[in-house]
Parts: sequence; C-alpha cells; structure tokens
Amino acid sequence: MSNWMIQTKALTKEIDGQVILDHVAIHLPAGKIYGLLGPKGASS
Repeated sequence: MSNWMIQTKALTKEIDGQVILDHVAIHLPAGKIYGLLGPKGASS
C-alpha cells in the first residue's frame, strides 16, 4: 500500500470543449505541504 496524500492516474479535464488537463499523473506523498498556482494566483 502506498502512502500517498493525492494520487491521480490519467486525469483529464475539459471545460467548454477545451481540454485543460490531458492524462495527468500526480503522486504526492503524505506529510508534505503543497501549493498549486494558476494564472490568477493560488487555488484553494
């Protein structure tokens, strides 16, 4: 068993017909602090 806080496999997101994420894989270990930034600043 993995100790992942967040794990995705082949994550795809489409908004208004435009692909925003295409088959993204993310593995973030537990016990760490992460922040995600976008074009308009931090996302919560």
